[in-house]
Amino acid sequence: MRAPRRTSATSSRTWPRSPRSTGQKLTRVDQIAYDVFRNGREVALRGFAPNLVAIDRLLPLSHFGGFQTFYPDFASGKGGAPFKTVADYENNLRRNAGYAAVYDRAIARFREGMAKGVTQPKLVVRNMIGQFDNLIAEGVEIDLLRAGDDVPRVDPGGRPHAPDRGLCQAGARGDQSRACPDA
Repeated sequence: MRAPRRTSATSSRTWPRSPRSTGQKLTRVDQIAYDVFRNGREVALRGFAPNLVAIDRLLPLSHFGGFQTFYPDFASGKGGAPFKTVADYENNLRRNAGYAAVYDRAIARFREGMAKGVTQPKLVVRNMIGQFDNLIAEGVEIDLLRAGDDVPRVDPGGRPHAPDRGLCQAGARGDQSRACPDA
């Protein structure tokens, strides 16, 4: 739920072999560069310690790396998933149902963390609340209706298509059954 996520690409198996073990002699600058690289990988690996992974799971969002920091732009029709076809818009409405589920899971994890005494600092929580307040203030109805104007007026078969205001309004209400009957 949080980006960026730690990856197993930081494992020691992905490190280049030590220049010393291959008999290579490094210049002073290259040795410093290698030492910095190796230290960074060792620090990253420590982040996979079971006790840290357990804590990370209980803090699914932060003001730097929560879903709220990138998904609204992604799903706006102007970000990573542009509305080039009506199907693109309908797929976006389906993704939005998953977006809500992400927050349901985050709430459950935060509650589990609170029960164990693991919480974000007040500063982080205040910043996240501000981010959510800003998203709420934008108004989903306005954003979805505006995004609906970006839905192409021709379907993939070349037939004219007018944006479906009912679809936009159903999405604004979160009515997935109306907006996406097969979902």
